[in-house]
Amino acid sequence: MPAQADPYVVPPRRLVHPPRFDSDGPAVVELMSGYGIELDTWQALVLDTFLGRDESGKRVSRIAAVSAPRQQGKSVLLQSMAMAGVLLLDVQKVIIAAQETKTAALAFEQLANMFTVHEDLRRSVNTIINGIGRQSINLKSGQQIQLFARNRASVRGQTCGLYLSDESQYLDAEAWASILPTMAAVKEPLACLFGTPNTRAADGAVWTQLHDNAWRPDPPAGSTWVEWSADPAADITDPAVWRSANPSWRVTEEAMRTEFEALTIDDFRRERGGVFSEFGGRPAFSAEAWLKAVSDDRPEPDVRPSGLGIDMSPTGAEVTVVACWKAVNDPTAHVELVGQLAEAGDLNGWADQIAKWAGRKIPVLIDAKSPALPLFHMLKERDVRVGLTGPADITAACGAAASDLLSGTLTHAGQSRLDDAISNCRRRPVGDAGGWALDRRDGARPIAAAVAMVLARHAVRTTRQRTGRAVFA
Repeated sequence: MPAQADPYVVPPRRLVHPPRFDSDGPAVVELMSGYGIELDTWQALVLDTFLGRDESGKRVSRIAAVSAPRQQGKSVLLQSMAMAGVLLLDVQKVIIAAQETKTAALAFEQLANMFTVHEDLRRSVNTIINGIGRQSINLKSGQQIQLFARNRASVRGQTCGLYLSDESQYLDAEAWASILPTMAAVKEPLACLFGTPNTRAADGAVWTQLHDNAWRPDPPAGSTWVEWSADPAADITDPAVWRSANPSWRVTEEAMRTEFEALTIDDFRRERGGVFSEFGGRPAFSAEAWLKAVSDDRPEPDVRPSGLGIDMSPTGAEVTVVACWKAVNDPTAHVELVGQLAEAGDLNGWADQIAKWAGRKIPVLIDAKSPALPLFHMLKERDVRVGLTGPADITAACGAAASDLLSGTLTHAGQSRLDDAISNCRRRPVGDAGGWALDRRDGARPIAAAVAMVLARHAVRTTRQRTGRAVFA
């Protein structure tokens, strides 16, 4: 049961989950109570939401997330989920990932202590390994809890049934792309993400996308999101507003007032009010130049494109493919959106379709930090001429595409999805020499089609051109 010291209940401002008939949440609360950890009411609510089941007993969520201001007790939730994974849910491998080595080490220390001080847990342990980059609790049953720091190691090549991500506002698209395949072959996999609102320092495209999806009038099927935050329009100077965003009774008004006096209003609204930031950097492309670049002079149906660019939405739900055509002696290039493969799931099916479009001669580019990265290896296996762009490449590609647009040497077909993506693009400074890339952090502004356009144009610019027959029939 929740602790008796929990004197009030602060409801989440946003609670989204699939319909459920039952939940394993109460069993986890009871489990932790048996080991001396009394969970708060809000923590019990999160567990109940994350671990819902339908009438057939099947888990209803595959990805579940909770956002709340700092110091509420999210780490205790993560610890509870890890223990429940091996003790209640029959998960063979639990992976816990934090952004920094220091944070991962603290989480490991707390879990290892539980398996050391309690007699029944100690008897279940085979080994506890606590080395640099190698931290795990290995049980005699063959089950394992493994710790990773995202800034030092990747989960690529692992298989896990329960993935627990701390500090998820720092989870970038590349790391997320490496996570999803680890759960593909597991029955009832679950990824639980714990975090606070995004900041400009955080590459939080995945986190922001999950947040924005949850706040849509019609959240995507299967969305599970729990959020404690102040209403962005509320008076953030009012202590009642502070309390509405902070579910833990341990965060006192006195402590919040100290923060209020020390921080800027914007920082306090985010850090203690739990309000997500809106990013408003400089537009990446000239709206006027893009409008002027619409061309009716489109490639003939039997002309192959000169290059393809591929990108994926931060949550991995949609793959976007843009083609670029350029004649050898013509300075003008033409780009068009040629495919949007929706519905999350079968990456192999997507790879087959893209391989059919590209054949073995058309150069294809994917950004190394894109969620589409797993497609690179799949396309390589299908003999597609595919390459990756690094930070320097993408900076050069963005600048060149913007320059082509201003000079009138880049045209397009006026497709609404590509138009919208271009309009959504904002510049994110890279380095101190004036370079920039496209800012993915604002999940309310989908830009995958624009990223794919930049990559398609760069593929043509950096690769010897070829010609052939059409593949987009």
